[in-house]
Amino acid sequence: MPSKLLHISLAMLLLACTVQGKKRMSMLEEEQDSILAPHEAINFDAREGNHPVKYQHNGNHRAVREKTWKAMDDTYDSIYKSVLGDGGMRDPRVRVALESWNFCNRVGSEGGTNMPSPRFADCAQIVCGSPLTSKEQYEGAACEVEQLVNVADDGLKSGQTFPQGDFVDYVQPDDYAVQKELYLASLCETTSEAGPWHFWMVMLKNGNFDIHSGLCSSTASSPSQSRPFMFYPGKITTSSVASGRYLNPQMTQMPAGDKESQNIPQLGPIVSRNISTASSNAAESMPLPSIVQALLKSANPVDNLYRQQQQEQMLLPPFIANKGSFPCFGHGCMNHPRVFHNWSKINDQEGYTNSSEFISSQTLSGSFFGTYDLDDNGLANQTVSLDSSYFSVDWSKDPQSGSWLFHHVLRVNHKYPWLMLYLRADTTSGLSGGYPWETRGMMIKVPESPNFKVKLTLNVLRGGGSASQFYLLDIGGCWKNDGRDCDGNTSSDVTRYSEMIINPSTTNWCHPGALALCPPYHVDAKTKEHIYRNDTARFPYTAYHYYCVPPNAQYAEEPFNVCDPYSNPQPQEIMQLLPHPEWAIHGYPSAKGQGWIGDSKSWTLDVGGLSQRLYFYQDPGTKPAPRRWTSVDVGTEIFISQRMETAEWIVSDFDVLSADC
Repeated sequence: MPSKLLHISLAMLLLACTVQGKKRMSMLEEEQDSILAPHEAINFDAREGNHPVKYQHNGNHRAVREKTWKAMDDTYDSIYKSVLGDGGMRDPRVRVALESWNFCNRVGSEGGTNMPSPRFADCAQIVCGSPLTSKEQYEGAACEVEQLVNVADDGLKSGQTFPQGDFVDYVQPDDYAVQKELYLASLCETTSEAGPWHFWMVMLKNGNFDIHSGLCSSTASSPSQSRPFMFYPGKITTSSVASGRYLNPQMTQMPAGDKESQNIPQLGPIVSRNISTASSNAAESMPLPSIVQALLKSANPVDNLYRQQQQEQMLLPPFIANKGSFPCFGHGCMNHPRVFHNWSKINDQEGYTNSSEFISSQTLSGSFFGTYDLDDNGLANQTVSLDSSYFSVDWSKDPQSGSWLFHHVLRVNHKYPWLMLYLRADTTSGLSGGYPWETRGMMIKVPESPNFKVKLTLNVLRGGGSASQFYLLDIGGCWKNDGRDCDGNTSSDVTRYSEMIINPSTTNWCHPGALALCPPYHVDAKTKEHIYRNDTARFPYTAYHYYCVPPNAQYAEEPFNVCDPYSNPQPQEIMQLLPHPEWAIHGYPSAKGQGWIGDSKSWTLDVGGLSQRLYFYQDPGTKPAPRRWTSVDVGTEIFISQRMETAEWIVSDFDVLSADC
């Protein structure tokens, strides 16, 4: 049995480690405040409609960025370590994959004969000479690209046998795509001291939804199991707790017996203020999008739901009962894009470093691009018309910093008004954010709140219009409502999202007149006090764009809005944030316009600290769930645009770091 002295020694060591970590964190925050400065934008030249390839970086931008991070590195590295295989995007090898999903994160149907299973990869490296040759021969030998994935691998479709390994050749497209990702990852797998890793994941998603297709099942519970799935307006109250519901279910014991008939004790102070009172925190009055207006219609929601259920034998909330709520031009609207692949090739680079040193090197560059418009006349020649939807992601090395530059373009049109394009760092094994099956990726260790940060440089060149919900960062995790880890059971697993939208055109749907679109409370940055959403004088409505509870939340605080039950294979909870002084303590933008077009920035974000503060639903009386985030990504969701719009941006220096003490 260990001695008491050993226990005391271990305790003192742990205490010293904690104190030292806090001191270093304080030093880091002071360092950030003193050296963070505006950055100059990147000059960019691109050809509209085809694959864009040319861009040139301003040296001052890089110089400021390198100065910023170099000053923090000594303190930073002793506290945090990268959990990514290619932390900071400095590895010379290309490791990139692309996945495409329909509206409900499934494949559904691959498409025609020229449409493979929508998983692709480009994993390449430069090989010069042979280890068996002499030093002189090796140095003079020509270099070539070694491709770990080939055209045949990219072209695999459901039912076809995999060339190697024990991967199952399912006929069902959803199952086959999972196996294809695992197969491509096996070809791209890269070893490191921390463990194997695979690739950065480019994610495409089509927001069109044909409710008659049968491709997306509802994650809403049936009436026999729980309450119907719907927006529940509740009653406007001047107290901090709506009658008969929990406001903070994590902190309250579940009553025995019939939950609906219990007189639940109130939590928090009474706010004697009428909910209609004007608030300085509320946004300027403006019309909400039609899909949100439908959410707030409270006339006989149960009767409307019952009639719709009788007509279509489906559980639909009021806003989904209206078939026009989701975009779809007709049969086939949920298709995957035609993807073209410019395989990585050697690129001779010359330029000057920040210290004016001339360098010449060989690096790799390549791209994916394509369109959702499968009837585009230019597809035979691998070109995309200017009036078609369009996406591209190309990668090349920045000769000054050594980081990969991932340049993205996304265009929506009248047929495809809701498209998503992200660059993701997913876990290298297990379930990643939004997927109840085995995935592969870049993240060797899964970060957990509150002890992780994210670094990246983002340059937004075109915003994508007012409907573009551009995510400076989007994190996805999974835990059950009772706090247990997810295990692949899609009826009880819940995907949780936290997203920071930096498009200054995005307004707060959360406001005093729409409390159902706000989280039940906000945790104040300074006092840590819980400020309830009907406290109109103090709740920061403009810090929140939108919030919704999971469809299987049994004890959601009224009024509530349930997340749509179709766009994820399992129930989901979404927390969307906006730039606000409340988030600045974590390194996030404090005001609209920061980090937007013309304001390229290198960010160090205390993602773990922010995500630990946020409200996420949990059943009352259950142990708080560890908040682990299996996916971290950046990109945009152009959400039902009324016009053709294009978004364009560059991501570099991407890293996820976890505290090692």
